[in-house]
Amino acid sequence: LQTIQDVISGRVVIDPDVHANRPELADQLFERLMPEEKTWVRFALDNFDDLTPRENEIAYRVAAAHNTHNIAQALTLTPKTVENYTSRIYDKLGFSEITSETVGLRKAVLLAKVCMIQELRS
Repeated sequence: LQTIQDVISGRVVIDPDVHANRPELADQLFERLMPEEKTWVRFALDNFDDLTPRENEIAYRVAAAHNTHNIAQALTLTPKTVENYTSRIYDKLGFSEITSETVGLRKAVLLAKVCMIQELRS
């Protein structure tokens, strides 16, 4: 049941029999990023601990492709509040500087990669 809840909330669940060394797997995932992603992901990982517990919770849900309405409903917030949190998350992780001209990087995709690596490191 805990595993199902973790997946629903956007957490990474890996069977230890598949790969017991989570930090090593995180490093391998980072090395497989596209070169233009690495700078953004490295900065975000360095600043991930600056997120508040609520921002952290919302970041994982955004990374798991939950939409604003569903996040708001699950956390008993308004959609506007979730949008504000998401904006603050992107600011803290440096993603607010990503524009449509920035090599086609999508913030939510980068956030998903950051959350996956962060979860494996912790």
